[in-house]
Amino acid sequence: MARDFRVGSGHLRATAFGVYGVGSSAYDARDFCTAAKGLDADLARLGGARLCAVGLGDDAAGDLERDCARWATRELAPAL
Repeated sequence: MARDFRVGSGHLRATAFGVYGVGSSAYDARDFCTAAKGLDADLARLGGARLCAVGLGDDAAGDLERDCARWATRELAPAL
C-alpha cells in the first residue's frame, strides 16, 4: 500500500505511530526485525507521524516482555 499509486503520501497524516518488532539474532542479521522496520518505513512514507524510534526485541538475547516494557516506558510513553 505504501507504494500504491492510488494512495497519496499524506494518507496517514492524522495517524501517530510507534512500532515494536521481535526477531532473533540467531538468524541472518539482514533479516532481523525486517517486518517491523518495513512497517515503520511504510507508515512514515504514507505521512504517519513517528512517535519514537522503532523498537527491536531479540528473542535470542533476553526477556522479550521486559525489553518491550522498557521500550514502551523509555521511548513510547514520553512521546504520548
